[in-house]
Amino acid sequence: MSRVGAVLSALPVFSTTQYPLLFDVGSTTTRLMHKGKIVHQEPTCIAVHARTRDVVAIGSKAVSLLGKVSDKFEVIFPMVGGEFVSDKMASLFLEALLQKVAVESLTKLVGFSVVVVVPTVLSPVQQQVYQDVFAAAGFRSCRLVAESDVLLDGVGGKGKKETFCYFDLGGQKSEAVIFTLDEVIQTHDFAMGGVLFTEAVQRQVRLQHNIEISWQIAETIKQEICTLAPFVTGGSRLKPIKMTVRGKDVVTQAGKTVIISSEDFTDTFSFFVEELLDELQYFFSTVPAHLVAETLESGVFITGGLSAMAGMRELLETTFSTPVRMSTQSQLDVCKSLALYIGQHETER
Repeated sequence: MSRVGAVLSALPVFSTTQYPLLFDVGSTTTRLMHKGKIVHQEPTCIAVHARTRDVVAIGSKAVSLLGKVSDKFEVIFPMVGGEFVSDKMASLFLEALLQKVAVESLTKLVGFSVVVVVPTVLSPVQQQVYQDVFAAAGFRSCRLVAESDVLLDGVGGKGKKETFCYFDLGGQKSEAVIFTLDEVIQTHDFAMGGVLFTEAVQRQVRLQHNIEISWQIAETIKQEICTLAPFVTGGSRLKPIKMTVRGKDVVTQAGKTVIISSEDFTDTFSFFVEELLDELQYFFSTVPAHLVAETLESGVFITGGLSAMAGMRELLETTFSTPVRMSTQSQLDVCKSLALYIGQHETER
């Protein structure tokens, strides 16, 4: 019996049809839901011993080891751009994650049934990889649900609107989808996400201030002071936001504290902003003109971690001259929509 099987077998078993375990496995974060509630979320990251391949840490603890471990250990992100790059590491991550949930969570998880939300555009080979990864982790059954179906039910007002368009701006990969009468008309996925902006912050701080900072500190900087306002008409007149950051001097290797400003990152962000807008403009160019007009009149919905970056909503509104909607917890839209989708469709059955 797998480690997942052993953990789950020790828990009270409910109906796996009525209460499946729901997974949203993203390139940066994995979330688990059960009975409509998020029971756990962790960075999709695993640290293993280089020789034995034993799991050393997962999630936040594994991320904290980036740049701090010797060559005896490896820190791995098993999913990149919406695809598993290491089936074995992905299965080990899922096993260790469920063990952690079983120990830490008071919520009683259910048997071996799992439902996983996956990118809208997924080849049969890629679908089989998902099935294999979850099977190797010890799950008896794995049902895959396309993200477009999930978001249409959760935020798209299924059956209520003639057209619906969303941009899912994720950690490493983004997806744009247009529906007409609840049917997918066009999709476009591309390599763009919040990780690129976080890594750009790391590089810029090193270049401008000659210090090295961790990925976590760079992420905090992005969230707290970085903004896309300079790329929005009138936005460049906003007062810069400053922040004190401590890192390691690349010359002396000693600790060093510097003051950084939101203005420091305008130039380095310009390339990514231009690339993002080019991809979305290309997407609209592949859609019939009358449908684009209807979509832009009714507005678009944005979700995903990058959508929450300061100035993103205003940037898209001014660029495409359309209303842009988003929730207050954009990173949780897919996960919560999956729970709603499963609840509705299981009831229909």
